[in-house]
Parts: sequence; structure tokens; C-alpha cells
Amino acid sequence: MKVRHSTACCNPNLLGRVRTPAQVECFSAEKEAGKCVIQADIDFFDDQYQRNKKGKFRMISFNKIINYTRAKIGFLSIALTAVLMIGLLPGCGSTTENTTSPVTTTPPPTTDYTVTFPLTIKDQTGQSFTFTKPATKIVSLAPGNTEIAFSIGLDANIIGDTTYCDYPPAAASKPKMGGFSTADTEAIVAAQPDLILTANLHITKVVPQLQSLLPKTAVFTLNPKTIQDVMDAMILVGKITDHLKQATEQVAALQAKFDSVTSKTVPLTSFQKPKVLYVLYPDPLMTVGPDTPQYQLVELAGGLSISRGMANGYPTMSIEALVAANPDIIITSGMGTAGSAKDQILNNPQLQTVAAVKNKQVFDIDGNIIQRMGPRLADGLIAMAQVIHPELGIK
Repeated sequence: MKVRHSTACCNPNLLGRVRTPAQVECFSAEKEAGKCVIQADIDFFDDQYQRNKKGKFRMISFNKIINYTRAKIGFLSIALTAVLMIGLLPGCGSTTENTTSPVTTTPPPTTDYTVTFPLTIKDQTGQSFTFTKPATKIVSLAPGNTEIAFSIGLDANIIGDTTYCDYPPAAASKPKMGGFSTADTEAIVAAQPDLILTANLHITKVVPQLQSLLPKTAVFTLNPKTIQDVMDAMILVGKITDHLKQATEQVAALQAKFDSVTSKTVPLTSFQKPKVLYVLYPDPLMTVGPDTPQYQLVELAGGLSISRGMANGYPTMSIEALVAANPDIIITSGMGTAGSAKDQILNNPQLQTVAAVKNKQVFDIDGNIIQRMGPRLADGLIAMAQVIHPELGIK
């Protein structure tokens, strides 16, 4: 993921604290120029120190540092002025006639979204497929897959999904051909799809079963584990259905949403970032490990996840560990064993000394925009940033 921000990214301490997969770029030419001069000065004085060092520390006087820096900057300014003046003199620095012409901008080349078939491509488990033509009859067996397909304009091509596929609203009216981790093989075979979009929880049992029943159908698994993987999944589906243009546009829109948040949260120092716990389930207390997209969302939203250092995946933690970590903010999603997860956290007598509980900083966010591996993860990031940093005015 590419996150852009201004000169704050040149702070090496800040970069060390941002533990996200995002690539931070600095676009400030002035900052880079200043950094070159400063580094040259540092190298000079370090050299002088090494020359003068004779078994004990010797400090170069501050006045010498100032005089040297002034002299160096003055020399650079004079040299730059001379170059500019030479360029302005008639006949100097150019052998062509000095004429005025309008400034023109070369239009960027048109992106080619053509997908050539037959197309050989791998799904997100590494299995290779060859499509002789675009897939047009799709069964989706996971809500995230369904949302990806709808987002790139494949609503008319979806001939079946699962009982959990309820977004967008049109998904709810599609024929139901699966449950949470199951597939109605009879209904799927009768529908004769040319593409079945499965998920990681289908790999062991459902995928081999469908491959056996429908040997000519591509049983294509989307297995995104990070935010970038979700974007990659969108492009994959766009290619095999010849909807690459729509997929590329949706990925760009998704990136813009992420950038609108991270442009405000990445420059924050660690002192400005509250400790955050995302609770996947309250009893037993389950959170998110560093390799999950939900962990990424917390960090990108400007929080310091207290689950850093825990096991990958979705580890459990004890009440005692939560009290010791003392998060400033707790975010929950959905229901617990007794009412909402939020209420279960707030009403737990063992957690009354935790800062988030004591200060009523426990928030519930729709789990569908945080836990489903689809394009609405960007909405989940916005929702998280709004509760973690309301002062930033993120919308």
C-alpha cells in the first residue's frame, strides 16, 4: 500500500514507529535538498573530530560550526546565482534562438485494459488456471468475494451466493448456494457456473469436492490476508472476467480512501497514538495478530495495537493481560455471550480499572466492514480513525 505524506516522513524516528505494510514516500524536494547539505556538514565535522581525537573527547566550538555552515551555504548560493545568470544571457548556454512558446502538457498514455484469452493465471493459493474466455456465470461462496464481484460490476454475472451475502442489498436476492463454510453442491452443479469463487475455509473440503463434480469449472480461491491482498484479489477477478478496467478503477478509489486517512494519521508521533485493543470476541477474549488486516487497520487509523508481539492470526488473551496492557480505547464488533460485546466489556467487573472502560472509550464498529475481506475495509479504516482520532475530523 502506498501512503503519501509530507515532510514528516523524513523523520527516521517516525518511520520506525509506523509498523504497517505501507510504503512511505517523501515528495518534498526542499527537504531532500536540506538533508543533503546537513549530511555533508555532519560528515565534515565528524572528519574533523576523528582527526583531532587523541584519546579524549574534544568539542569543536559552536562558532566554528556556524561559520563553516554559513560559508558553505553562501558558496552554494553564489554558485546557483551564477548558473542562473549565465542561462539568462543571450547566446549563453544555448545554441538555439530564444523564442517564447506556450507551455504544453503531454497527455499520459492511455492504459490498456485489454485481457487476452486464453489467459493462464494463478489464484491466491498458487493454483494455476487457464481461461479460454472470460467467466460469465459466477457462484460466490464468501461475502467478501461477493462484495468484490459486485464492486467491479459483475452483479449480472453472479448466479448464486451464500446466506451470509447481504451486501450490497442486491446480493441478498441472489439464489443461495452455500452457508458459512459449506456449499450446496446440488444447487451449484445444477446452475453450471464457469467460475466458483471460494475462500480459505473451503480449501480442505469444499474445493476438492467441487473440482470433482465440475471438472470444467474454475474453482478459484481468493485468500487475501492483508489489505494489499484484497486489492490484488480485485484485479485477479477483473482479469478472469474481462472487467480489468472496472477493477483497476475500484482499486484506485479504494487507495484514495486509505490515503485520505493515512495522510492524517501517519505523521502522528507515538505519543499522539493511543493504545488500542480490537476485540474479535469477548469470551474467550480474542483479538487480532500482527499479520491480520484488522491489526493493520488499527495501526493505519493512528492507534498502537496492544496485540503487537502476540501470535499471528487471532490469538486469545487473558483478562489479566488486558488489565496489564491497559488500553486507552477498546473496539468491538458484534455480539458476545451475553448481549453486545461492547456491553460485556463495559460491565465486566474485572475491567473497571482499565482506562478504556473507566473513561467510556469502548466503541462498537460494524464487523462486516472490518472482518470481511472486501473493498469495504476502507470504510472500516475510516470508522476506526473516527473513534481513535476524532480530533482529526476524518470523514
